[in-house]
Amino acid sequence: MARRTVFAASDDKTRAAMQCVNLIFSEDGLKAVSSDGSRIMSAKGETKGGGAVSMMIPARSLALLAGMCAEEDVFSVGTTGKSIVYMKESFLFSARMIDGVYINTDALFSACQPLFTVLTDGEELYRALDSVTALGDGGSTVELHFEPGAIELSCSSDTGTARGRLEVIPLTGTPGGTYYYTAHKLKECLRAMGGTMRLNVAQNGVLLLGTEQVSCLNVAKRAPSSVRTEHAVSSGKSKPRAA
Repeated sequence: MARRTVFAASDDKTRAAMQCVNLIFSEDGLKAVSSDGSRIMSAKGETKGGGAVSMMIPARSLALLAGMCAEEDVFSVGTTGKSIVYMKESFLFSARMIDGVYINTDALFSACQPLFTVLTDGEELYRALDSVTALGDGGSTVELHFEPGAIELSCSSDTGTARGRLEVIPLTGTPGGTYYYTAHKLKECLRAMGGTMRLNVAQNGVLLLGTEQVSCLNVAKRAPSSVRTEHAVSSGKSKPRAA
């Protein structure tokens, strides 16, 4: 769960809550949630529930714990004052809990009503995205153009433009439209998910990715200035000239 969420936490030191992973214990089991303001990662854990507890743990602490254990390790979890303690045989790890209220990510997911949904393979989508962004830098923008049965990906940089195409299976609605996302953030989400996933596009290009265990929300970016300028010219729009 930590590996699927810690990377999406904010690094903004003025927003302590957003630097955390929100651990939610409920009757449905354990869930971990993180967000940096432009994306949300939500991962399911142990399905045995009990009680209703929500706590915020610094993402750096969980990343450290994840680096010291294997995916299959099972811990007993408890709290001592303002700390959460992970325990197993011959191992104990403690992390401080942060006071505050985390954003209601369930409400944000529920508010996004898909315009259309397609079925795709997360690993294939990641490889296609990794290929077209190879020439870009850390802040590159990737363009996703949806068609019935396919996604066309492209990414431009000073050295050129790379394009790719991935076939998908339409499920609901009519796939269509062009949307833009921060390439490295979307790649991190896909790398953490993998497997067969439902890809939904909601109003304003909000991208929703979901598998049985992990859900992801990515906010779309504005089109690059070069694309907006090209669209304005093709539409016959231009700035008025000074007298």
